[in-house]
Amino acid sequence: MAGLKRSMDLVHDPSLRLALSFEGLSYRLPSGEAVLTDACGEVLPGELTALMGPSGCGKSTLINLLSGKLTPSSGSIRLNGRPARPREVHKLIAFVPQEDVLLPTLTVTESLWVSARLRLPAETPASQLNEWVVRLVDLLGLTHVKDAAIGDVARRGLSGGQRKRVNVGVELAADPSLLFLDEPTSGLDSTAALELCSCLVGLASHGIAVCAVLHQPRLSLFELTHKLLLLDPSGRTVYMGPTEAAADHFCSLGFRAAFESSRENVADLLLDAISGAIRPSEQTAAPSDQQTPHGAARSLDLAEAWRAARADTAA
Repeated sequence: MAGLKRSMDLVHDPSLRLALSFEGLSYRLPSGEAVLTDACGEVLPGELTALMGPSGCGKSTLINLLSGKLTPSSGSIRLNGRPARPREVHKLIAFVPQEDVLLPTLTVTESLWVSARLRLPAETPASQLNEWVVRLVDLLGLTHVKDAAIGDVARRGLSGGQRKRVNVGVELAADPSLLFLDEPTSGLDSTAALELCSCLVGLASHGIAVCAVLHQPRLSLFELTHKLLLLDPSGRTVYMGPTEAAADHFCSLGFRAAFESSRENVADLLLDAISGAIRPSEQTAAPSDQQTPHGAARSLDLAEAWRAARADTAA
């Protein structure tokens, strides 16, 4: 990571840190359909936060709200402890979308250079900017294709995984304090995905707050993340905390037997629990569940359980 530190020192201002927190965040479409309901959590400097949940639960909507691309229907967002709108600090926030946003005729180096030139302070010396771009290209493992054109369907260019890394690099070139990524590992093989997330962890270690939507991460990648934010199918937070403590939280809700008897990836088990593919054991779940008129225990409300655990911790 020594090379990364030297790279960050070229342009990064460590005093411009952003700690983001949000409470009761909801979003409705003009039709009135709820896309996200009562999401709570935080994205802190120095941490890589993984955002996970079932398909359609509002993960992309949430990071669009937190980055200022959408306005929440209700709820609050705080930056460094104060109520704020992300748009107010848009120059410090970067967003890597799922889709490519690259010009096919530019090379890898040119793509990063243009982004850096347009988004870094105008007084940044050209020599410093050029070195920053060279370091970024190297950090993203793109040195061997640095002079290759991005390409498109009509012109052969980079592979899908390489294009994804260039997309990340274009945003990193702006030296953000808060970085959101919408499924940055999609299209990457497991090794490339792990390398990319290792780089994100390194960036976080220099004070950047990083939040990435992850889909089916391998175990070693999942364990790299510092914090985990889990949403249920309706977009409610069912867990927000240290990644390493997520399994224990779900075990305390009655999922211990399912977790301890399975050979599946912990990340997959968490999503199975949220989606209802695995159920809490009757012995643990029944005492805390209300009984229906037919005598059957209602399903455990994971969002309510997380709020209760959160309140106990705060107390």
